[in-house]
Amino acid sequence: MNPTLWARICWPLLLLAYSGLIYTLSSAPVLLPGPGFPLKDKLLHAFSYGLLALLAWLSGRSWQLSAACWWAFAYASLFGASDEWHQYFVPGRSAEVGDWLADSLGAALLLLLLRRIDRKKRNGA
Repeated sequence: MNPTLWARICWPLLLLAYSGLIYTLSSAPVLLPGPGFPLKDKLLHAFSYGLLALLAWLSGRSWQLSAACWWAFAYASLFGASDEWHQYFVPGRSAEVGDWLADSLGAALLLLLLRRIDRKKRNGA
């Protein structure tokens, strides 16, 4: 199979699978055990949705870089909002704007890092 065709199939499938994993985990009661450190939940949200944005970006990386970044941010942020709404209806869970903000911030930071790496590559650094 053509490697480009494989990437066009593989990355979207991984994106859908990871999105399904997030949905499945958010359908269960809270899984985070015991005490941790302040903002542990928000850091986990940021990391998880940074990964989601990365998979979305890889799914659209054949597009122009800015279009792929906007697509990835929109996907991660809107998925985060829909997941918070979904959690509102799950017993033992709650919908929090702070979680959605952490989701969106994690996605944005990862995409800014990708743009910076791309800029350095193009400038030969």
